[in-house]
Amino acid sequence: MKQRILTAAIIAALYGVAGAALAGNSATTSQTGSSNGLTVTQTGDLNTTNASQYGGNNVGAITQSNVGNSATLNQGNASNAVGSGNNNQATIEQSGAGNTASVEQGESDQALVQQTGNNNHASVDQAIDGVSNGNKVASIDQSGSNNSATVEQDVQNVASINQSGNDNTAFVDQNNYGSGNGLVENNNATVDQSGNYNSANVTQSGDSNVATVDQSGDGTLALNTVDIYQTAAGDTANASQAGGEGNAIAITQNAGGDFASAAQNGSFNTATILQNP
Repeated sequence: MKQRILTAAIIAALYGVAGAALAGNSATTSQTGSSNGLTVTQTGDLNTTNASQYGGNNVGAITQSNVGNSATLNQGNASNAVGSGNNNQATIEQSGAGNTASVEQGESDQALVQQTGNNNHASVDQAIDGVSNGNKVASIDQSGSNNSATVEQDVQNVASINQSGNDNTAFVDQNNYGSGNGLVENNNATVDQSGNYNSANVTQSGDSNVATVDQSGDGTLALNTVDIYQTAAGDTANASQAGGEGNAIAITQNAGGDFASAAQNGSFNTATILQNP
């Protein structure tokens, strides 16, 4: 509570808004069934949207602008049961600073989060039903500094994170979160970061995964870092860093038949590749 009051006080000092306006608006909506559409638009500070679509072939879109907003979109089932929601599409767009976006989905869904500004956080969890099922696509685009992006998936999925600015972090976890199709396999993760002092981490389990991380920028004061960890056979890891100094790449592959590539341009850089049979 003290932190919320302090945040409101800071925004009031910066933007000169009245205390009553700092409360923000709140929208809560829930849809059950198939082929539903949802659109929420909020302007101003400290707004909140919590939306749920339980069923299949649903489309949800949330747009927020200004400071300290929060958007959550759940597409699946009230209990996140297996097979309860599929072929859904979720889009969250936020402009401003200090915003938070969260998407939760089940199987065969698509999610897009776009954020412009600083100190924003975006997360996409496409493994909420606890069973490994694929054909999911998650994309997070962020422009600004001090942003963070997280994607969690299970099998045969595609994850993409694109960040432009400084001090950003990207995390992709493609893992097995329950029973189903066995080990995670055939996932594709791509991270593209332009700017200084950024970090990217990709973890993949199962066979035949591909991870690609590209960074451009300076790592002199705080390293631009790439960490790729793959646990099974037939995986591919590609990492590149260009345009700066003091960058670091670490690739670990814990099975046979893997391929790893690391390219760096600049001074005082380090690259470590560990491949276990």
